[in-house]
Amino acid sequence: MISPAVSVTHDGWFQGLLLDKAPAADLSPDEHISKRLPPTIIFHGISDTLVPIAGVRRYCERAKLQGSDCEIVEYANVGHLFTRKLDSQESDFDPDPNDVADSHLKGDSFLATHGFLPKYPSSAVR
Repeated sequence: MISPAVSVTHDGWFQGLLLDKAPAADLSPDEHISKRLPPTIIFHGISDTLVPIAGVRRYCERAKLQGSDCEIVEYANVGHLFTRKLDSQESDFDPDPNDVADSHLKGDSFLATHGFLPKYPSSAVR
C-alpha cells in the first residue's frame, strides 16, 4: 500500500464524509484488526500531512500483535504519495521518481518473499 488511510478515527475529513451516520472509529481499519491479516507492506512519506505516518505505524503494530507480517518503508523528504511538494500535498503531486522506483523494487521483493511473485536476486533490491 502507498500512503494508505488505515487510521481514520480522528480524521475530520473522513468523519465529514460519513455525514454523522456513523463514528469514524466504526470504519477505521486499525480499530478492527482482530485476526491475522495477509502479509502487508506499506510505503509512506514521513512528511505526509494528509495521512500521518503515526496512524500507519499504529496499524502495523496492531497487525503484528495478531501475528501478521506488516512492514513499513518510510521515505524522508516526501509527503503523500511520495510528493516532493510538501506545501500542496492534496492536489499538486510531484512524486519523487527514485522513491517510486525503490517502492516498486521493495514491493516486488516482499511479494516474492511471501510466494506471490517469483524470487528476485538480492542484488535487484537496493
